[in-house]
Amino acid sequence: MSYKYTTRVYYHDTDAYGHVWHGNYLRWCEKGRMEYLRTINLSMSELKEKHNIVIPIVELNLRYKSPGHIDDLLEVETKVTKVGPTSIEFEQLIKNTETGLLCFKAEVKTVATDCNGKLYRKLPQILCDYIKVD
Repeated sequence: MSYKYTTRVYYHDTDAYGHVWHGNYLRWCEKGRMEYLRTINLSMSELKEKHNIVIPIVELNLRYKSPGHIDDLLEVETKVTKVGPTSIEFEQLIKNTETGLLCFKAEVKTVATDCNGKLYRKLPQILCDYIKVD
């Protein structure tokens, strides 16, 4: 299963050259991962408050392919590509909905820790129960 949403590029999303500022792609990806979890009945706040689980990023591989511009409508797609014994990996694509051009690709590796930052030696069962490879 993948989660998709669209976002419009506004003036405040761009840099001095009129291109989407590079950090906004990461912000949109974060939203995609959080909303992906909501679609499978998990929320970051519930994981933290009820289960003592947070899911920090430990590795990012980013590719900037084609810049977004003011008024572009972008589609952000998030999917799980791997669930390992201690990690979850996501692929996230941001495309221009009008042209179909790929603007940005992120490969994101996360782990599970408790609220004090201690790494779980094995993914907590609640994550294994809900998160599956697409």
